[in-house]
Amino acid sequence: MVGAAAGLAVLGWTFWRGRRKMEITLVAGLVTGLVALVAAPAILAFFQRGESVARLETLNSRTDLWAQRGSFLCKSPSLAGG
Repeated sequence: MVGAAAGLAVLGWTFWRGRRKMEITLVAGLVTGLVALVAAPAILAFFQRGESVARLETLNSRTDLWAQRGSFLCKSPSLAGG
């Protein structure tokens, strides 16, 4: 969320011209940061969707699948099991 606020600040800095560039960029960055802080619990709840922390750490078991894919790739590099 902080990254989004920083990205918008950089975008504003490069987009606007003139004397008020600094003020507009700072205000837009602060507003975006405040909205991100207020909405953080809702955003976090959306991404968790009832999953456990252990399951989220493995990207819903995708990392286990990637490890198996690596073993298939070693056995047959041209086909990789697929």
